[in-house]
Amino acid sequence: MERIPDRTPFKQPLYPHENITPDAANLLQSETKFSQIGSDTETVVRALSQGELTWLYDVGVSLQERAAIAKRLFEDLRLRGVRASVQMLIGEKDGEPVLFSITPSVRRAEEAEKTARAIDEKIEQYNILFDYFEDKFRSKDYYLYDILGEHQYVYGNTKDESEDHWHLVDVDPYIKKDLDIEGLRGQLSGIKTDIEAYAKYPAAAALIAKVDARLAELEAIA
Repeated sequence: MERIPDRTPFKQPLYPHENITPDAANLLQSETKFSQIGSDTETVVRALSQGELTWLYDVGVSLQERAAIAKRLFEDLRLRGVRASVQMLIGEKDGEPVLFSITPSVRRAEEAEKTARAIDEKIEQYNILFDYFEDKFRSKDYYLYDILGEHQYVYGNTKDESEDHWHLVDVDPYIKKDLDIEGLRGQLSGIKTDIEAYAKYPAAAALIAKVDARLAELEAIA
């Protein structure tokens, strides 16, 4: 393995992750986006600069402030029932300050994704995300805006789990504040898009109906 030359907060050097490639992650990223600490393949490290974190939307906070906000927001998700385990640390990469996110590696159970148990859990997770965005719309607090989409989640287990679950694995801390009507419509439409494939399940059909009703309300308000 070729060592990644960084000044990091880790005791061992970073190397490109042996089990994750850009193609496998379905992301147009460099091969060093996903790293491991030394020989430990059970954790995944990602490094993002301030520029990479603000190219879509800039909330005007430093890396340190973003790390603190993101930590609180991911903890909020976990308390709601979404598996989103992540640590945030500040370090340096290629002479530039970066925010490192450290997550447990999830062993994907691809066939198990199609079981009734996995589908029920996915639908429940999207109900949680519906409430999440509704709460952020009311509170106007910071929120994680890039947590929808099939590619964001992996069904499987970590080294500390004996059962498979859905895990949020794309934990890049993209944050916004003051979710408005247009933004809420976009997030709710994203939930509907993600869950429509499961519309034959009563719980998914009920969620789609709930989203449609809320979108109609928002349209009337606008």
